[in-house]
Amino acid sequence: KGKKVLVIGGGDTGSDCIGTSIRQGALSVTQIEILPQPPAGHNSATPWPQWPNVLKTSSSHEEGCLRRWSLTSNQFLGKNGKVTGVEVEEVEWIPSENGGRSTMKATGKKEIIEADLVLLAMGFLKPEVPQYAQNVFAAGDYISGPSLVVRAMSAAKEMVHKVDQYLSK
Repeated sequence: KGKKVLVIGGGDTGSDCIGTSIRQGALSVTQIEILPQPPAGHNSATPWPQWPNVLKTSSSHEEGCLRRWSLTSNQFLGKNGKVTGVEVEEVEWIPSENGGRSTMKATGKKEIIEADLVLLAMGFLKPEVPQYAQNVFAAGDYISGPSLVVRAMSAAKEMVHKVDQYLSK
């Protein structure tokens, strides 16, 4: 309640984070996505049977948030052990000459997005799980890799217990 929330990730999980933040009384919600903004309608670059790359606006987005595209997070900023913002940088996507994956290039255009709470809702590239500080908690696909929703729910339940124990110290 009353927090400036930054959601990093533009997929369904990010949308869930937006809706929950708004319903919990966030002062503001900003969502950033590393990919460029997809077109609102038909996208000839992804014809059937490929996955359609089109802009999706969920009911959570309609509740109110600022959506920003082609931004990567460089570093978290904080004071007295609490997050105060995230340094982000604009990126551009350079198409592959052979039709393969585009390459991401940082532009050098950086800014700070103020935030009291940062929710990580992005995908993953590697199965390794980095070690974090004792006050950082994670669950679901981020920890286990792609898996069943029921496993993510179980892991989240365990994580909530760990968060409760940590906060009760």
